[in-house]
Amino acid sequence: MSKKQLSAAQGIEAACILFSINTEAEGMVRLAHSVQLPPVYLEGTGAICFCSEWRAFTHAVVTAGLMQYAPNSVLMGYLRQTGNLLHHAANSRGASEAQSASPAQSLKPAQPSAGPAQSASEAQSSTSVSGPTSGPASGPTEKLDNPPLGLEAFVDGLFAQYMPLLAQGEQVQCPELFCQRLAVETAKARGEATPPDDQSKARLAAIMAMLISAVWDKLEQYEILAD
Repeated sequence: MSKKQLSAAQGIEAACILFSINTEAEGMVRLAHSVQLPPVYLEGTGAICFCSEWRAFTHAVVTAGLMQYAPNSVLMGYLRQTGNLLHHAANSRGASEAQSASPAQSLKPAQPSAGPAQSASEAQSSTSVSGPTSGPASGPTEKLDNPPLGLEAFVDGLFAQYMPLLAQGEQVQCPELFCQRLAVETAKARGEATPPDDQSKARLAAIMAMLISAVWDKLEQYEILAD
């Protein structure tokens, strides 16, 4: 079966779409509830930390996929979009929050639909890149978290934690790292935080594995050309 050819620009756009559809606000809400995290991670600082960690992990997954299936010029082109991706995430969330009927800073489940890993799986059935996603679906949602970290803090901090594991084929360690960092960062801000239990870790690990598989399988379907 021949692969669909993408230009370098289309390859970068495809990667950006994979990041966007797997970090939508409503998807992260559903994810947090589906893995049955302790309540501390569903509101306030805990919710902020959860969403930041998930964005960093997803960005690393897409980057690692490009390292395998795209030319270096496309990989670097995607990484140069990091600031735009974070800015888009902030703007999308802001538009969603403007429609919210409640100012509560919490992760509350929205109407059922595909979560982050499911979104990536659905992307596998697509045969073309039509354009960037528009962010979370319109309609009332709850306020999720504060604007994302600054670009430097995101790249040198969160993203740098996951990238080595994914680049070296040690992604099995990502769930443990995620849960450790989530507990530590939340405790720094709140004074204490109960780490996710083994069942929550196992659910999270399954979803993280699904995301990696779906994103990498999608990128493998394309022959992405260099500039």
